[in-house]
Amino acid sequence: MGVTLRHFVVLGLLAFVVTYLCVPLARRLALRLDAVDYPSARRVNKKPTPRMGGVAMAAGIAAALIVEVAGEYFFGWAGFYIHGTDRAINHAGVMCGLLTIVCVGAMDDVYSLKPSVKFAGQILGATIIAASGLLLSSIANPLGAGFIQFGWWSYPLTVLYLVCFMNVINLIDGLDGLAAGIAAIASFFLFLIAFGRGLEETAMLSIILLGATLAFLRYNFAPASIFMGDS
Repeated sequence: MGVTLRHFVVLGLLAFVVTYLCVPLARRLALRLDAVDYPSARRVNKKPTPRMGGVAMAAGIAAALIVEVAGEYFFGWAGFYIHGTDRAINHAGVMCGLLTIVCVGAMDDVYSLKPSVKFAGQILGATIIAASGLLLSSIANPLGAGFIQFGWWSYPLTVLYLVCFMNVINLIDGLDGLAAGIAAIASFFLFLIAFGRGLEETAMLSIILLGATLAFLRYNFAPASIFMGDS
């Protein structure tokens, strides 16, 4: 498709700048809504710390994707969403599923939802994503050549995978810089692998995530002034 490295870097920088500017706003919003982790026997923070940093990261990622779509639509950029050939995935549906997940997480940050309610919201968001065609449909065969196809099992496996991964990230968000740092390292190497193999959309999304996580880490290194939170 011919998307250049400069194109990727610009989107990553945009995600960085928007996230960087939005984190202080998210911090003030969290304090106003009392979405705060207070020190306790189960917490490592020694002072009350806001926990809606994920909202700022979501804003940075969304800004980069909006610019990408606008560039494809108005300026004819080579890309994935207007002029792309992959019509098996409903990208608007995927975005709706992701927005659902962010909103459920933000509500949990503010209201400390019951685990069953939060879990149901996560399943709903993941189901919307799977129904939109973004599926874990196969894996490389560890015992031989080719791939193992999951068929209709792709739908429940995708939902299970997404929900598990959400909660893995949530569980490691207790130490300053840990969750965002792991996400940044993973997205950096995923970008290198995807770019080297010509997987351009994966490379684009990886560098956008990298930009958002690096910006958030500026505020999340010890002593953290804000946590990522469930959002």
